[in-house]
Amino acid sequence: MSSGSYYPKPVKGVEIPKKDGKKRLLGIPTIEDRVARMVLRNRLEPMLEPMFHEDSYGYRPDKSALDAIATARSRCFRMKWVIEFDIVGLFDNINHGKLLELIEKHCQEKWIFPYIERCLKTPVLMPDKRLKERNASTPQGGVISLVFANLFMHYAFDEWMAGRFPKCSWERQDSFCPVRNNHFVFPAVCHMLYFGNDFIKISVKFVKSAAIFSTTNA
Repeated sequence: MSSGSYYPKPVKGVEIPKKDGKKRLLGIPTIEDRVARMVLRNRLEPMLEPMFHEDSYGYRPDKSALDAIATARSRCFRMKWVIEFDIVGLFDNINHGKLLELIEKHCQEKWIFPYIERCLKTPVLMPDKRLKERNASTPQGGVISLVFANLFMHYAFDEWMAGRFPKCSWERQDSFCPVRNNHFVFPAVCHMLYFGNDFIKISVKFVKSAAIFSTTNA
């Protein structure tokens, strides 16, 4: 890797069933490529971790879904409403160009950049043996994809929430927002759904979303 001549091989596409009957496509790298991607992750993650929000729990060192649940539980006792939602196809819709801009902005070690670009653009060997080229997405199953997803969501959701709704607490494992009154609920849902500009766009999956009245008697 120090020579700059390493190129990852196509990842193996493996479909697994989802609860709704659909299938999720995982991208499984070779053992050699998995080692190489872990090297990249070990260098990139420490550069990004210090800027991530405290309330971002997904795929981060020393944080877990149980930590997010514990924080959400304590906050729900102080709030009247809770918004729970899921981002549509996060790993499937990450824009390569925008993600590379963010990595270039935050990564001080320039030798990493071409390897990350190669990892992102590595084709997928589909279950039917077709080789599928990728212009977007970072396959679930790759060890560095988790870092890419967190960097993308840091700007697409975390920073946006902190700027637009600084008094609204949230926990992102998927996403969970306790809010103080019902006047906030619908504006929040609409902004999250329609948030998008020339830089980044995300959308909410209504099937896995809900606005819930939270009682304080627990």
